Amino acid sequence: MALYLGIELSEGQLRVVKLRAQYRKLTIEGVYRLPREPGPEGITMAAQAIRASLPQTPDGVFVALPGSDASLRPLSLPKALLRRGPKVLTAELEGQIPFDVETAVIDAQVVREGEVTELIAAAARIERVQTVIDALKAADLDPREVGVMPLSLGELSSAYVEWSSAEPILVVHAYESRADLCVIASGRVQFARTLTGQNSGPVRERSIRQSLGAFLGSGGTSVVAAYLLGEEGHLYDEAVAKASGLDATGVRMYPPQGSVAIAPDVNPEELRLAPTALALALRGVSKASRIDLRKGPLAVKGNVTILRERAPLLGALLGAVMFTWLGATTARYYSSASERDRLTAALAVVTQEVFEERITDPQLAIAKARGSGETLQDPMPPADAFDVVGTISSKIPEGTRNHDITQLEVSDERVQVQGIAATVQDRDSIVEALKTYECFQNVTPGRTTSGSDNRQQYTLDVEFRCPGRASSARRPGGASAGSGSGSGSSAGGATTGGSSGSN
Repeated sequence: MALYLGIELSEGQLRVVKLRAQYRKLTIEGVYRLPREPGPEGITMAAQAIRASLPQTPDGVFVALPGSDASLRPLSLPKALLRRGPKVLTAELEGQIPFDVETAVIDAQVVREGEVTELIAAAARIERVQTVIDALKAADLDPREVGVMPLSLGELSSAYVEWSSAEPILVVHAYESRADLCVIASGRVQFARTLTGQNSGPVRERSIRQSLGAFLGSGGTSVVAAYLLGEEGHLYDEAVAKASGLDATGVRMYPPQGSVAIAPDVNPEELRLAPTALALALRGVSKASRIDLRKGPLAVKGNVTILRERAPLLGALLGAVMFTWLGATTARYYSSASERDRLTAALAVVTQEVFEERITDPQLAIAKARGSGETLQDPMPPADAFDVVGTISSKIPEGTRNHDITQLEVSDERVQVQGIAATVQDRDSIVEALKTYECFQNVTPGRTTSGSDNRQQYTLDVEFRCPGRASSARRPGGASAGSGSGSGSSAGGATTGGSSGSN
């Protein structure tokens, strides 16, 4: 909820409108008209009285210079040239304004857009604008923007729907023997000027007629309605009707029905007497392009009121960002925790199978896998079933004839051999030869039987265990480190028809 002040200055008065902006609602909470003394001291004293009546520091203060303190000039510039910035305006106004452009602050607003853009430019002495700013600053009402009174009347088109018509409408704000005059069409000011010395009916009629003639000469069309505002607005009724050709219904002494609510303690008639102040207050919520003479060396720097005005929106955006970040962080945390629990469970299963111990600490599992300083033995066996077959073949003594191995089985630390030898002595020599192999710890011969060809069928039971290999050091899966289990069982489970040393 923001509070905006619109301040219009004249030689004898300070007129102020207090506007409260809420969500999609604008309310006029006060209209003030205070007499002031001449000079900046008079502005400060009147502004201090206004500031003392406010319950809070305004979120935005907007003021306008009297039209007699600024020079207004129409300009037509190609769109490409207009893009070059403020220096183009300075060059175009050189020699067209009654003071040196180097000592002036200049701005412009668009009248009609096209390949050639039509503008109204305003120029005022820097020292004059600075005086108004300093006078209001002294009353703790630092203005955010400084406009020009006749041009500022165009802001009322955002509050009064009838004034946003495409047909031109004349607005006259008369006060203190002068009048601010502007023509509005399609919500934009098409023509503006300040009339001074308006002390008689003929003077007023001539001034209005000349002004409307200048508007028509610049490419405008006849106005379809006129609104007379201000303390002396009623004095222009006849002059406007004669100059414009409008009938009695076309010249109106009141503003149209607006979209801005009025507080119960505010007299609506007061708004007719301070229209420019209302237009300036509406700048707080309007985003339309308008003339602002607070530029260059007079520009607002680090204005706290702008931050205060935007504080609710910034707070809401910050809260939304924090809420989104918190939600995303929480989701990532639970996702990471779920993945951690899954990996921990998988680690426990693997370590149970490998180490026969359930470990859930990754560092402990890594240390266990690396041996934690212990010497790990090679999990591969020193010999497998094929090594056993090769060893038996190589150990058969030279000269052994008619010898066959019918079956060879390697299982864990046990090797069983079934063979056929020519004689029992040949079998015994084979036994002695096998004993010379270091991994055959015990070679125990079994019984022998005679076959149909008078050869001796025999069996051998061999303890297969290599020296230096602890029998308790098991490979994964429970097999002995020194056995040929696994490959041996599948490879040598039944080897028949093999002949070793047979001639």
